[in-house]
Amino acid sequence: MNARWHRAAAAAMAWLWGTALLAEYAFEPRTHGDMEARLTAAVASQTAQRGFAEVTLTLTVEGPAALEVEKPRLGDAAAAWKDERGPIRREEFGGRASWSQVVRLKQVKPGFEPVADLTVRFRREPDADWIEEKWIDIFREVRVPSESPPPEPKGQPSWLGRGGAALLLSALAALFLWMWWKRRRARRDLPLPPESWALREIDRLERTLVPPNRDVDWYHTQLSYIVRRYWSERFGGHALQQTTAEFLDEVRRTSPLTPDRQERLHEWFDRCDLAKYARAGASPDDCRRTAELARELVRRTTPAGS
Repeated sequence: MNARWHRAAAAAMAWLWGTALLAEYAFEPRTHGDMEARLTAAVASQTAQRGFAEVTLTLTVEGPAALEVEKPRLGDAAAAWKDERGPIRREEFGGRASWSQVVRLKQVKPGFEPVADLTVRFRREPDADWIEEKWIDIFREVRVPSESPPPEPKGQPSWLGRGGAALLLSALAALFLWMWWKRRRARRDLPLPPESWALREIDRLERTLVPPNRDVDWYHTQLSYIVRRYWSERFGGHALQQTTAEFLDEVRRTSPLTPDRQERLHEWFDRCDLAKYARAGASPDDCRRTAELARELVRRTTPAGS
């Protein structure tokens, strides 16, 4: 596939994101006994910045009154999207509970980027085993909600309706073909070692520090995610699901870091949490220093010869 075709296809996909995908898509429900998880996804027909998509994911889990649901997690492609989460809504009726949350994704990297995978864990009661559901490659397998089309106005040529439907179907087919090709190519690529993946993602994130600068809290949230995932893949554990205090406690008990290095890691997470939750101001130079500290952590914990 030559570069010219690649650029043309990317431009066509960008146009498709902004104009053709006007419908809301619903995945088949995931049922586990008396529990059910459902996901719908919609793409905005117009966005604030041309060529940058906006996707709205609505996750609903229903089950017994004692139902517990963890905070949904986004997958590897999350660095290409900024997520804004709505409030969690929980309702109980007739001995049943319904949990739902809306996750809005805004594209922050130009070009055609796959939507991040979505994972959620839930259980019917506090002592029960967790059940995990994951929606991978969103928009690959979707179905349009069944709705009867409005009647065609009298006197309107029928070929207009057929032509519009054919254009929409052709555009959707082009989208699915593109995503299939991207997924197939990704499968041929060997997975990167944890340290190589982490250093690559830190570099990518740091390149967002150009005018107009991204939100500082979003930047530090993504940087914290990269470090947590690297640590989880390198040493095991549940860094992505733990609070900062839980994660640092596990580092003190199990990591190969010296006490001095552990203290520097603690200070690094304090810096990230301050930017994320207190919305403390930070200049681009401050953000770059934080990224360099993350690189140093990765290099210090990479085995020799890796």
